[in-house]
Amino acid sequence: MTSRESRISKVKKKLRVSRTRLVFSAVLMLTLFIVWGFLISGRLSAQEVISPSMEPTILVGDRLIVRTGTPDDVQRGDIVIVHNRAPHDPFPLIKRVAGIPGDFVVVLDNQVFVNRRPSQGEVTNLGIWPPRDGHMYNLGHEQYFVIGDNRDNSFDSVIFGPVEKNELLGKALFRYYPVGEMGLLGPEK
Repeated sequence: MTSRESRISKVKKKLRVSRTRLVFSAVLMLTLFIVWGFLISGRLSAQEVISPSMEPTILVGDRLIVRTGTPDDVQRGDIVIVHNRAPHDPFPLIKRVAGIPGDFVVVLDNQVFVNRRPSQGEVTNLGIWPPRDGHMYNLGHEQYFVIGDNRDNSFDSVIFGPVEKNELLGKALFRYYPVGEMGLLGPEK
């Protein structure tokens, strides 16, 4: 191979690398532009978690991307933002959906049973069924039962009962901070 052919080969290689960088940069810029557009339009919002009610899943100081508005695709296990019913507290709540419309929910001794089974993450014995004490809810066609993962430190449906669909303010989609915990948020497996 002559020195001229060698130089031509190096130039072609640099052009391929440059094209790859250009394509990567263009895709990255387009993605950032789209996310920025959704943030500006109000369809997405960035939220900082200020309550320990979802620990250990989501910690105080974590930052999330939330799809705002009343979500139509809520499933059991999803993490949602809910209107806060506490008087004089303007901050919305972040909770996990335990019960969806049509479910039968029982709260007994701070344990939640959904359709006669312990809700996700709970280990318990059913004991006497149906329970003699506790609260029972047949969720209506637009009602949800929401609980915090940190059950001992959560203001949730165990205390205030089911929430209406119009009280759901958004659905948490993605954790972007801390960087080591970055990733999608979805139903608990």
